[in-house]
Amino acid sequence: MRRTTIAVTAISAGAAWLIWEGIRLSWTDPANSNCSTPADIASDAVFAAGGLAVALALFGLATQLSGVPRWLAIAGAVAAATMGLANGVEHCAYEPFWLPYVFGALGMVLSTAALGLALLVTGALGRWRGLLLIAGAVGLMLGPDRGGTAVFGAAWVVFGLTLLLDRQALQAPAANEAGLAAS
Repeated sequence: MRRTTIAVTAISAGAAWLIWEGIRLSWTDPANSNCSTPADIASDAVFAAGGLAVALALFGLATQLSGVPRWLAIAGAVAAATMGLANGVEHCAYEPFWLPYVFGALGMVLSTAALGLALLVTGALGRWRGLLLIAGAVGLMLGPDRGGTAVFGAAWVVFGLTLLLDRQALQAPAANEAGLAAS
């Protein structure tokens, strides 16, 4: 049940980022997203939903990991939630709130890339799932306005789908450690 919840949350996170990219591409905003139009409000709401869904997926992953990967997932979750919420506050209420948004975005990207690297090295969830997280983080690093959010969203959708399809992907941390001790 927990694996399914994490997988569905990851898919929802990716879908929210893909929807946000669609809104961004289809709506020209001369006011530069200051909550003056319904599209501005929808864009900020979807952005917040995407950030919070990534946070929930990372918190879920943290319950299944141990050691450094667990802490990277927790750091990424806190950063993603901060970024998602601070963006809307900055656009719609208080402009100086850009700093928590920037720190949240930077923290989410770096911790997601570091978590991907940790999964790649440890193989905790399968090495190629680490590559998916790295690819998503690199997409955002290359520029959200250059399709980076689409790469990030697609990476989370595929990540979640692989968790749904792989029955052994997420085991309790004790089971993972017992398996390592037996080998």
